[in-house]
Amino acid sequence: MRVLERTTNEATGTFEDKRGGFAICVYDESSASCSDITLINNIATGVCFSGYYMYGNECGADSGTFKNNVAHSIAGGGGGIGFTVYPKEGSSMSSCMEYSNQAAYKNKMLGSWSFFGNSEIRVHDMTMIDNVEGFGAALGYSGDGLINLSDNKIYGETEVTDCPEDGSYCTQYSKKGFFHAGISGGGKAVMETSSPMLPMTKIMAFAPWGGRVRYYRNEFYNFEKTTSQG
Repeated sequence: MRVLERTTNEATGTFEDKRGGFAICVYDESSASCSDITLINNIATGVCFSGYYMYGNECGADSGTFKNNVAHSIAGGGGGIGFTVYPKEGSSMSSCMEYSNQAAYKNKMLGSWSFFGNSEIRVHDMTMIDNVEGFGAALGYSGDGLINLSDNKIYGETEVTDCPEDGSYCTQYSKKGFFHAGISGGGKAVMETSSPMLPMTKIMAFAPWGGRVRYYRNEFYNFEKTTSQG
């Protein structure tokens, strides 16, 4: 698919469009009424802001309804996130949410990200390749929140460069594997419409004392001292 920024928007000031590729249950006031949604084996590319908006899974539940999707080349408008994963309202995800088995590469910001009001998040078995800000997760929770990132494969530079074959332009970025996770007293709206709240990694509240972040068995590949661009 191809999703571009609007050029006919007459709104002024700090207003931001809602935009993305697969925007699942995020335009209504509540996602609680959504059910029986399966999102498997899709590709989102050339999309503005976020390739996927999708609610995660309840911790310990079967992840068979949301897996094996790919997001690449997502950019635009203060965004560039492959997967924006949020807790479904009215479910136990408000306390613990997990997601896994997705792939993202060469996105302008993050391969995947979550920064909402649940108290625990688990992200595992993701494949993240050559994203500018890497990937990660955060919590907008004022208590003893827990972030667990485990069994993920994170790739640095690949054979596919950031330059076209004709060399007409080349944008070089300093890239990361992880965007370090954190916990603060307030998260984000799933679709932010105020530019001061962007980017989605921007912290707008004080941090609590009791938050924990755990990394287990994550594997890094192709992070060399010197890149092919020197």
